[in-house]
Amino acid sequence: MESLNSQFTSAISQSDLAVPIGVVDYQGDVSKKRFDVYRNNVIVSLLEALRQTYPAIEMLVGKDFFQALALTFIEKYKPTSPIMYLYGKEFSQYIHGFEPLDKYPYMADVALLEYNRVQSYHAEDAPVIAGENIAEFGTENFGDLRFEKHSAVYIERSVWPIVSILVANLGGGDMRDVNLEGMEDALIVRPECQVDVHSLQAGQVVFYQALFSGLTLNEAYYKTVNVVMDFDLEYSITMALTHGLFQKVYL
Repeated sequence: MESLNSQFTSAISQSDLAVPIGVVDYQGDVSKKRFDVYRNNVIVSLLEALRQTYPAIEMLVGKDFFQALALTFIEKYKPTSPIMYLYGKEFSQYIHGFEPLDKYPYMADVALLEYNRVQSYHAEDAPVIAGENIAEFGTENFGDLRFEKHSAVYIERSVWPIVSILVANLGGGDMRDVNLEGMEDALIVRPECQVDVHSLQAGQVVFYQALFSGLTLNEAYYKTVNVVMDFDLEYSITMALTHGLFQKVYL
């Protein structure tokens, strides 16, 4: 049965393969035409799923190129879940090794940013920690507080200006205004059910990831200033609370 399932799955995405065993019409004859229709419907669905997840990549490369790229991806990567927004996780990695895009090395990072935006939108609902929740612990315990990352929050580091590239393609901007020599770390959040992407300042990735790993506020701060001496703690805490980075605070 496992071998038959594998054969069926491969035949769906690869048109040069034979119709799987057992796919017959009412007369018991191999039904290539019927299977071709089914195969086409599956491929169209997967192609649309990739378009929904990666609109900025499609804008960057153009509709026709994106379709050709997506079809080669679909041929290699099969869905592992019936949940369609999970499909395409490997697309960033695939782009990174796709030779025709070698001249655009930022594409893979932009693709990862787009995939994580979708995952953020569909992430489990959870309460958001606000300033009053922290105040309950008293100022004397402030430095010993620990925080749990909100389920909808993602951070991505990049040597490319991925946030600016995303905005230029989805927010009405212009790629000609993007300085490709810049570097941007991205923060993905979902306050009030709307996914937003922000650029992070120097040190904030280190600080937030330290908190997400379970370090106390004091420990995360000292770890950060060892890397970025002029790290702005007050601004970073305010940003975290404003954008809902945490779903739990505790001692």
